[in-house]
Amino acid sequence: MLPRIAPDAFIIALKWPRWLPKRPGQLYYVNHPRYGRMVKTLDKIETDSSGELLWFRGESAQSVSPAAIGALRHRQLIGRVIWVISPV
Repeated sequence: MLPRIAPDAFIIALKWPRWLPKRPGQLYYVNHPRYGRMVKTLDKIETDSSGELLWFRGESAQSVSPAAIGALRHRQLIGRVIWVISPV
């Protein structure tokens, strides 16, 4: 699968309130404790006693695997990507 975001592209992300729905397939800018800030596609949402567990995947063959990323919490979301500005 080809990534939706080209190398050297810019993104615009909005802070995403907890009460707004999140859907698989949407792009999010996340702050991962090991890999730092990255843009990933929401793959699935699970719940546990502490709330939502968000699972992400990459769109490139070189992306970090979903198993390596692990489940993230809402507090690790920086924002939802609403615009991608590709280089000319």
